Amino acid sequence: GYLQWTLCLTSYLVAVVTVANIIDDYRRKGLAIEAGFSLPPQGYLHSDQLLEWCEKPVVIRCDNGPEFISHEFTQWTQKHEIRIEYIQ
Repeated sequence: GYLQWTLCLTSYLVAVVTVANIIDDYRRKGLAIEAGFSLPPQGYLHSDQLLEWCEKPVVIRCDNGPEFISHEFTQWTQKHEIRIEYIQ
């Protein structure tokens, strides 16, 4: 199989707290979890630090929420030659 990450944002307490999870689907391993009141995409993924720690994925799987269809997110994935697979 190829290396694929899944990104998932979950809001709790009527969107007061958001938790971002980054999961390596191939190895079934959690790579990062971040919680906060406001999580911009660059906070949980756009930092190249995660790519320094982990092998770069071929694909990132996520929903089509505003965080994942933003110009900033798509530019970051293009820069790192990572394909986006939107969940239907």
